[in-house]
Amino acid sequence: MSSALNKAFNDKVVVTGLGRTLTGMEAFVQSIVHRVLQGESKAIPELLRLFAKAKLFKPVPDTTRLTGVVVMPAALKRDRALGIEQGWYEVCDGLGLWVDPITKQIYS
Repeated sequence: MSSALNKAFNDKVVVTGLGRTLTGMEAFVQSIVHRVLQGESKAIPELLRLFAKAKLFKPVPDTTRLTGVVVMPAALKRDRALGIEQGWYEVCDGLGLWVDPITKQIYS
């Protein structure tokens, strides 16, 4: 049974609606996507099962945590080396960082 399924899914077939040649698996996936796009609600669980099998859904990162690259203005880098760290440091076009002179906390 499994070798017959593998053969059927790997064989090329002509899909008349698309006018293209696809493998059996590609035609199967295309038919499910087409049914969902046509509004057939019964096809949605099938598509979700395919997503799960293909591992298309990944955990969403915690959006409350700050991530990314912090750009340190050259002036702040220079002042840090001198032990000054206070005031406003422009990053670009009016955007910048404020360093509290007492706590040394950086605010954007």
